[in-house]
Amino acid sequence: MRLLERAREDGLEAVYGRVLAPGGAGGRELGGLFPPQPDDFHWTAAMYHPGLSFLGRELFAADLGLSGDWHLAERMLRAGVRFGALDGVVCETAPAG
Repeated sequence: MRLLERAREDGLEAVYGRVLAPGGAGGRELGGLFPPQPDDFHWTAAMYHPGLSFLGRELFAADLGLSGDWHLAERMLRAGVRFGALDGVVCETAPAG
């Protein structure tokens, strides 16, 4: 809900926060840097306007050595999509295994 509120407040088309990943004392936070960075962006902790769904994910991103998350975000940034970051953890991942 916080992501949607942030998007509405500032007229953002894509908004994201940080992911809490298990490990260590209390886990570690990933992502959340602004502007989005190639090795630090996760759609798990993000949302975008449904009108942008035409951009979709491209399976060949792996052939380019890019994560699917970053490939989509980079294409959106190049298209001029208004991104914003929310200061805080918005998603927690489950331990591997």
